[in-house]
Amino acid sequence: MPVHPQGERRWALPAAGGSTSLTRLWRTVGPGALAPDLAKPLLAAATAALQGSGPSVAASEWEDAPAALRDARAVLGRCGPAHPDVDVVATAALALALRGEKAAATFLADALDRLAADGTGGPHHARFAYAWRSRVELKPAGVSAGSDDGAPDRLRLPGDDTEGEPMRLWIFSDLHIDIGSPWTPASIPGADLAVVAGDVGEGLVKSIAWLAATVRPHMPVAFVAGNHEFYRRCLPDELQAGRAAAMEAGIHLLENDTVRFGDVVVSGCTLWTDYELDGPATRVPAMRDARVGLNDHRLIAWSRKPEWRRFRPEEALALHLASRRFLETALRSAADATTRAHVVVTHHAPAAGSVAPRFLGKPLNAAYASRLDDLIEAGRPSLWVHGHTHTPFDYRLGGTRVLCNPRGYPGENPRFQPGLVVEV
Repeated sequence: MPVHPQGERRWALPAAGGSTSLTRLWRTVGPGALAPDLAKPLLAAATAALQGSGPSVAASEWEDAPAALRDARAVLGRCGPAHPDVDVVATAALALALRGEKAAATFLADALDRLAADGTGGPHHARFAYAWRSRVELKPAGVSAGSDDGAPDRLRLPGDDTEGEPMRLWIFSDLHIDIGSPWTPASIPGADLAVVAGDVGEGLVKSIAWLAATVRPHMPVAFVAGNHEFYRRCLPDELQAGRAAAMEAGIHLLENDTVRFGDVVVSGCTLWTDYELDGPATRVPAMRDARVGLNDHRLIAWSRKPEWRRFRPEEALALHLASRRFLETALRSAADATTRAHVVVTHHAPAAGSVAPRFLGKPLNAAYASRLDDLIEAGRPSLWVHGHTHTPFDYRLGGTRVLCNPRGYPGENPRFQPGLVVEV
């Protein structure tokens, strides 16, 4: 499946008149995964589908948004959400919402809420409904969540009625549950949000399933993938599968994404590395050392077709630069009066202060951390959570608290705090 420039999934257009395909599109895809340039062909598909429709739909075309929404509401009220005509008018509304029509986004939210309430749909439909309403509230006409305007996707979540009060974050990383005896927390601390900085285990989909079963029943989860989430897998394919699994499970998988919880914003990405921890002149030798000495470049694939190709330091660098641009934009965008705290979560470390003293001078350090000091000092996030190092850290960089609470491999880190909760 093609990848949207900002990492979201771009969905292929179903054949005109394909009611089941259209239903799958608008009922199962969140707004952040839909590109604005789908509006025109979606509208054409919905109009073409009218040719085989019954008398419930009278319009011949829906370039006129009020007419389309009038028909949509009439059909929904007359036929119920399972009627095939609803697929047609909802697809037209989807197209208009992507085009920036606020009334269309509101209609979609209402329809999705009805699906969730009457049992036709599932809990994720209520989340999608809220996301469409958030788009109406937070985005100007013509700008889509996950669009190419450079702004991060900012979604408010249901139940955000505690603005101004401290938010309690349960922070951990690097559980590596697939190494040694299976690990589960002895108890679940009281917190408002779990912030998980990667390496739950091998396989992104498997890690999401563990979080969904173990943590999500107690609180929302913001999760970034670690390098181990892609071991023995093809990175782009596993990321795509992980996004789908996270959406279904209600996990906030952040890969160059931002989510808003009331007046607290969380931005996240794996981050990877620029290999310049020891200065720009050391990038080439650092990449050479990583190529031969790091499991990432033996156990992760970058492509499988037309032939298998390994994930190289060059791809890690490219991903790092894209994430760095995302974080620069996210930190600027969140610096407004509605944001009380901005939390950044990455797997790889953002500063040299997160290199353990026992590893100073080691050639692979640049594969674990980058120097983002300037970005941090300019953006001043309240908290930066990372993993990857298997060494705990808690220090300040400018006005930002940098925190790492990794379990590591079994028995590796006796200072791991399985119930660590901090307030922002």
